[in-house]
Amino acid sequence: MKSFYMRKLAFAVGLAGIAASASANFSAGQIQAGQTPALKGDMAWGGEGDWQLSNGKVCAVVSGVEHEGELAASGGYLTDLGYCDRPGEGFGQLYFVLNLSAEDAPKFESLKAEQGEDFARIVGRGSHAGFDLKASYELNWAYGDRLQLKLELHHRHSVDEVEASALGWVNLNRGNAVFSGSLDGQGPAPGFKHRALPSGLLDDLDGLVGTDIVVSLPDSGANPMAYGQRIKQAYLIKEDGQRELLPSFMGVTDSYAAGVSFSEPFAFDNDGRHLDILKLLETQLIDLPVGHSLVLEQEISLAAGRDVASILNNYWQDRPLLQGDIGQANVPVFLRRADDGGLVNHALTNAQGKFALRAPSGDYTLELTAHGRPQWQQAVELSADTQLGKIELAPVARLLLPKGQIMRLTFIPEQGQSVDFSRQRFGFETGGKHPKVVRDVMLAGTDADTPYVDLAPGKYRVIASRGPEYSAHEITIELGAPSQLALQIPVPERRFTTPGYVNADLHTHSAPSFDNSYPQQQRIISYLAQGGEVLVPTEHDTIYDMAPDVAALGLSGQLATVMGIEITGLVASEVAPFTLGHANAFPVKLLAGQYRSGAVAHEARRWRDVFADLKQQQPGALVQLNHARSFAGDDEIEVGSQHYNEAYLMHLLDGRPYDPSQPLTAEQNKSLIEKDPLTGLRDIDFDALELINGTGSGLNSYRQLREDWFSLLKQGEFIVGTATSDSHGQAYGEVVLEPRTLVALKQDSVANFKQDEFIAAIKRGDLYGTTGPLLQISLADQSGAGRVGMGRLFKGAQGILKVVVEAADWVPVNELRVFVNGELVQTQAIKKGQDILIPLNFSKDSFVTIEVEGERQGLFADIVPVITPFAFTNPIYVDADNDGSWTAPGL
Repeated sequence: MKSFYMRKLAFAVGLAGIAASASANFSAGQIQAGQTPALKGDMAWGGEGDWQLSNGKVCAVVSGVEHEGELAASGGYLTDLGYCDRPGEGFGQLYFVLNLSAEDAPKFESLKAEQGEDFARIVGRGSHAGFDLKASYELNWAYGDRLQLKLELHHRHSVDEVEASALGWVNLNRGNAVFSGSLDGQGPAPGFKHRALPSGLLDDLDGLVGTDIVVSLPDSGANPMAYGQRIKQAYLIKEDGQRELLPSFMGVTDSYAAGVSFSEPFAFDNDGRHLDILKLLETQLIDLPVGHSLVLEQEISLAAGRDVASILNNYWQDRPLLQGDIGQANVPVFLRRADDGGLVNHALTNAQGKFALRAPSGDYTLELTAHGRPQWQQAVELSADTQLGKIELAPVARLLLPKGQIMRLTFIPEQGQSVDFSRQRFGFETGGKHPKVVRDVMLAGTDADTPYVDLAPGKYRVIASRGPEYSAHEITIELGAPSQLALQIPVPERRFTTPGYVNADLHTHSAPSFDNSYPQQQRIISYLAQGGEVLVPTEHDTIYDMAPDVAALGLSGQLATVMGIEITGLVASEVAPFTLGHANAFPVKLLAGQYRSGAVAHEARRWRDVFADLKQQQPGALVQLNHARSFAGDDEIEVGSQHYNEAYLMHLLDGRPYDPSQPLTAEQNKSLIEKDPLTGLRDIDFDALELINGTGSGLNSYRQLREDWFSLLKQGEFIVGTATSDSHGQAYGEVVLEPRTLVALKQDSVANFKQDEFIAAIKRGDLYGTTGPLLQISLADQSGAGRVGMGRLFKGAQGILKVVVEAADWVPVNELRVFVNGELVQTQAIKKGQDILIPLNFSKDSFVTIEVEGERQGLFADIVPVITPFAFTNPIYVDADNDGSWTAPGL
């Protein structure tokens, strides 16, 4: 069986396109030290050592061969594409692969720049197992502002039975909504609804469709961009020089888009429109013969916009234009074929409520889906330019939201209405899987807040909250239409203070990450609405400073920031067969002008090597191992799957999971403590372990990770436990600060925030994780003397553990669990606010932790996704023999 069918896809996508420029100033070359990259902006990765080309209007960056990417351990791949003078780059990265396998990404050995009066070009040459690849990136006069790509795969000689069934591209897309269709208007038209493209045997190909263009729509905030990627043609060049056209297909998932051209024509029906069962069977037998070449020509266009029409209208400038006026901005407009419902074009109304889209002549259905209104449809016969004039939509209820207030508003329909405040409401789905809806509106008390929402008539429950220190209020409203009503709901009030602690989320994402396009401004607003005080943005493999964005919103006095990064292993290699997993590092410094703003290289390396580079490049940074085990419901993730490959303690370096019942010296575990002969560093030398990840399955992962954590602590590995949201957006199940970490600070206000003290407290272990319960914990002798808290050393063989649990009215709490050396020693019912005193005796040096839990019910279940009311502490260490040092108790 060919590797095409055996490998897993762990990617994500983004594409590009625009019209011709009237004049051009072509240039191409390598970015030199001290030179500012032509493309700037929060999502641009290019820097010193990369290669760029431009026609004076459009700029593109190809990563230097020494720079790794997300799907390759080396560079040579398109990483930035945008307008030279517009900081709105949202392209993602484009990779080339044999057989759609990440393990078969050619390694580029060289890049060179070529330019003339009417073109600029970067040419890369690479190889993989007997195959040579030449990749050309070109801007030229003939094709205006559309970037031309030409891939030439030549089979030089056979190596270890490696075959090339197909040559393709995979495009990381920042979690964009992606449209696919055909430029002739007659071919397959999936639009935003794509067939499943899972891994495994023939199913690998089942989701591929004979479309010739995909349009990616990143939601990049103030300067949105649309990208269109078109397969122009693919052909086989035989040894004798003869050419033969080859079939091409595209596929889209919620995390990537891919295009593929097969290396031989099909025996039957080679039009490339459909991939039926006969073709699927044929693909198992085909291979690029030695001496032959496969050539794939494509182009990427771009436009300033957030709709498909931004791209397709440029391709269809000679086709009929359909215009209309809805009178409302940002309403999705869909043009579907009348016969089969295939989506041909899509537009968003502009600020004046007008839309304009083009399509080939034919019979269509125009469809509008304004939020809060029933779907509107009208038959349209398009044979010439058509002006529909004013379109009257059904009346709507407009709810004016509170101004100048900080809160999170959650809307729950009582009569079956649809509520989804997603910024991209395009109906995007893959394999019937819909993205999670957004039912919250976040307010930070600024002019950037959402002023109103439109809702369908009916009853709604509305909940106002602001995190666990604040009250939560619920009201029921009934809306008619047409109407305009100001929402009157109590403002959440602080019910509890957490003296000596600040609210932080040590794992968050926004648009600078490659896998989502949630705008930074929205991330900041959502953070404040959730009661956050210290924001740690940890974007995937790039360093981003959120402080200027906070200042631009006028919120610097209310929110502190600490720059971080998520080191994101995605490439399987000989050194890391199941990838390296993911880990956050913070604080880090942004290195302007460097590739990925100075992100540390990590692919095809061990963690101990990454740690060594971090110590040199980012001294003082701590490292937190993220989602080290993953679960799907009650079941462990399949070996080799994407989530498995992100979970380091599930596979380690040799493919076996960590066994917490065995010592670190055991055969299965020992790779963790192998010291580098030069640096002395080990793969276990993390500062922190993410025990709860908000995108996980409740407490399933936590319980296994707790066993791992206890095992390491018992063996003397001082690793701190944290709780984070890993939020990439705002959908239910991805709410920032759910859960959160409360970190000890003597000066616990944003105004007095000191980053060094914040980091020191985390490294010391003076912090706890929570989804709602607020904790005080200390250990003292029977007289109350020698009292210490988390991360501190208590001296004595006997002590009194004091626990106080506070929680807002909407957070249920009913049980306390006490652990000594990882063993459960006491469980008891508790009430909020009571002083709980528990005598403890210690026969040897020990560590003490607690957990608090409540039932998932009432308002809590509406406000906090997935998980129960829960909190855990880091250890209090016990010097039982009072010798002035702590000895690990052992397994």
